[in-house]
Amino acid sequence: MTNKMPRSLATSCSAIALMSGLLGAEPAFAAGPNSPWYVTGFAGYTQPNDYQFDFINNTTGARFPYKASLDNGYSVGAAVGYRINEYFRVEGEYAYSNTDFGNSYHADPPGFIGRNPNGDVTTQTLMANVWLGTKLGAVKPYIGGGIGYGWVDGNLKITNGAGNQFGGDDRGFAYQLGAGLGFQLTNNLDLDLGYRWKKVNDIKLKSKINGFHLSSEDFKTQTLQLGLTWRF
Repeated sequence: MTNKMPRSLATSCSAIALMSGLLGAEPAFAAGPNSPWYVTGFAGYTQPNDYQFDFINNTTGARFPYKASLDNGYSVGAAVGYRINEYFRVEGEYAYSNTDFGNSYHADPPGFIGRNPNGDVTTQTLMANVWLGTKLGAVKPYIGGGIGYGWVDGNLKITNGAGNQFGGDDRGFAYQLGAGLGFQLTNNLDLDLGYRWKKVNDIKLKSKINGFHLSSEDFKTQTLQLGLTWRF
């Protein structure tokens, strides 16, 4: 898989710093449970949307819609954050997800049917997030989202027709919406149960069929994740 890591990390850090200044005055630093700084690690169960795209004839421009199913997969990631005040916190987040293509690959509307589709899709994102939350005893509900950049790498082969259908990688603007519940385990440690809806815009993989290219499509996932947050 080809990883293309442009200046998004610096951009995300700059966005976090800007949001920190806009959303409120920073609290005084104190080590332990009252510290504004925290780090989170998480893993989750990811459900991607089916990949729908067009093969486009390079000469005539004729479009041939196709649809490839995607199985559920997994996601892992980490974030470093800063609590601005009682309600708002900002963070920089990296996430990685992987899912396999399912057993359905065909023209849409139905026509050609690919046999034994085999391949996978990996997604990496760097996000600058803002979360709004409160504390209800030991429970901490929150809601929010983020913007950033995403990299998608995918490939698919079948055992009939032209064999190799598409492959390669692309990158684009990404954003996510999310909500969750934090559960305080100790003074420094929280358990986090969260939901994330994520979209990477205008992903264009490379056709492996001569004389055709693929249309640009958005790549969308939903993830239910479980994490641990440590305040330091």
